[in-house]
Amino acid sequence: MVDVNPAPSQCADCGAYLLRQHQRGRPAKYCGECLGERRRAAQRARYAELHGTPRKLLECAECGGAFERTSLNGVPARRCPSCAMQRERQAQYDRLRDQRRQQRDIQPRTAVCVDCGKDLYCAAKGPAPTRCTDCRRHKNTAYVREHRRESRPPAPPLACMDCGVELTRRSLAGNAPKRCPNCRAESKRRAAADRYARKPGPEMECVCVTCRVKFCRSSRNGPLPSRCPNCTKQATLRRNRELGRAARLRDYTERGRFSVCVRCGARIILKRKGPRTKWCQSCYSEVVKDRYWTQIAPPLRESIKCADCSNDVPLLRKGYSRRRCVPCSIKRRDELAAQWWKDRPDLLRIKRRERHRRRRAAKRAAPHEKFADLEIFERDGWVCQLGMHPVDPKVRHPDPRCATIDHILPQSYHGWSHTRANVRLACLDCNNRRQNKVSDDDLRILGMRREDLKLIHAPKRLRSVRTGRYLRSDQELNGRN
Repeated sequence: MVDVNPAPSQCADCGAYLLRQHQRGRPAKYCGECLGERRRAAQRARYAELHGTPRKLLECAECGGAFERTSLNGVPARRCPSCAMQRERQAQYDRLRDQRRQQRDIQPRTAVCVDCGKDLYCAAKGPAPTRCTDCRRHKNTAYVREHRRESRPPAPPLACMDCGVELTRRSLAGNAPKRCPNCRAESKRRAAADRYARKPGPEMECVCVTCRVKFCRSSRNGPLPSRCPNCTKQATLRRNRELGRAARLRDYTERGRFSVCVRCGARIILKRKGPRTKWCQSCYSEVVKDRYWTQIAPPLRESIKCADCSNDVPLLRKGYSRRRCVPCSIKRRDELAAQWWKDRPDLLRIKRRERHRRRRAAKRAAPHEKFADLEIFERDGWVCQLGMHPVDPKVRHPDPRCATIDHILPQSYHGWSHTRANVRLACLDCNNRRQNKVSDDDLRILGMRREDLKLIHAPKRLRSVRTGRYLRSDQELNGRN
């Protein structure tokens, strides 16, 4: 059984009890001081074996013991390491003790304001304050005000402008009084009476000679005004503008800042600075154009060669040039238009379909509206109105599932109109199976009955004898044939 609390062992050299039983996994034999002494002795023996002479030992000034350290930071050591460490600890303790004594000996300083008696905060050093911040600011302001009053020259004596009584000024701030209190009250009464007298009445009405508007004069005294305040202001501004213009012209005339246009002879008012101008503003633009065509632009030719047929093409006006003659230009335009439609087969198919529908409507003298198929398809939500099934917008003709336009009342049956109200979306398969039949549901969509359908008759196909095309009515036939 292992003893949990073994008996304390002793140092083999000095016999002191050891607090640590094991050292590096082995039972301890020596205390810390003896172990250090043994290591130093081993180091001295190793040094003497290497150098042939023992290391020099020094004597400690405190304990008188020998130690091996010869210098400390270049200065010969006077104490052994243990005494030096103990001396440093004692010096640190002394510094801390003196600092605490100083803090304990310092007493807090107190002071009281000599004006208001408020407690003041005093610093640890320096003289104690005698007044608080508010009292110090008040005293400085009062001192500055008194100093200004003493340094200011004496004010001249004041007298009332109405009665001549000598006035006493209460404060140096602000404007000096002009009247005594009695005269000031009398002046206010007169002003109130004057305002009451200015109230508009029959004798205060006037008529403006410029705008013929009635207005009230501002005072009963003085001559009658001839213009209203607005017209008076406008007349004043107009007169000031004329006076300013005359003054500027007189200034230009005196300084010689005017000239005459060398082309049209008009008078030119020059700027105050800069070179003199030879032309007026209208002539200057013409001069610039002439200078461009005579000096900058390339020389003009009377005619050029056509790019296609090499014939002479005359120039119609200055600055205008063309590359082809008129016949070649028309031919070129038609070729470009044909190529444009060829590159866009979808638009060409829509154009031809619309032209075919207009021709059918003209043959039967039926009303016709111009609209796009996509407009009807989006209106019906891409749903076939005959089979009530969705239609794919990506499917193209001649697929039986493609979208087509179906007339509710067919044009071939009764020559009905090609309008938005008479057309709907239908797939190609449903449109072919329906042909030109009219059901009761179709009549119900248009709000008609089967009896109303019998009253409609197909119009005659009218053709012009001269042109050979179909006409819309008998009046047009009579007018053209």
